[in-house]
Amino acid sequence: AGLALDDVRLSPLGETNPPSPGKIVFDPTLEFFARVTPQGDITVRRARDAVELAVIPGRALGVRWLHAFSPDGRYLAFDTSGASHCIWDLGQHEMAFRELPSKSAMLFIPAQDAFIANRNSDGSLSIYELKSRKETRRAFQASPDSVGMAVSPDGLRLACFNRQTLGIEIVDLKTGGVTATNTAPDFLET
Repeated sequence: AGLALDDVRLSPLGETNPPSPGKIVFDPTLEFFARVTPQGDITVRRARDAVELAVIPGRALGVRWLHAFSPDGRYLAFDTSGASHCIWDLGQHEMAFRELPSKSAMLFIPAQDAFIANRNSDGSLSIYELKSRKETRRAFQASPDSVGMAVSPDGLRLACFNRQTLGIEIVDLKTGGVTATNTAPDFLET
């Protein structure tokens, strides 16, 4: 039904085959997208006309999954076949972070020049600054059963789903404390 509207136009994505999940991501403004090519590289293109803007060499890394662009669109996070997170700096045309352990989700923190990279063996989450490329703090002591994380739009809170309790924990990223817990409804317990 949407295609019948006068202002809707199809945009080429640069190839004829539709990408599989995790093989294409759009930047927050929807002006650009990144896509894994059949050869294993990552191509960054302008969405309106699919003009190629950058190529990230991914063949040797074995790119498995594209995570996301940073909120400002400068960085692109992805996973490799070596089970590690990587972040490419599109502004500098170089790898900003290589081989970060991929034990949890890779999340950029909005309104901050930082991202959450991985869960450590003690259950804490490392927060790295993108500009300095260093770990700046550890966020909180997470349950080992926590999976699936999301950051609030203001970058101040983190929601984690706990598989064991089927609850969602809200964590204050400044203090590291759990501020709320919400248990899933009974119909989710299967």
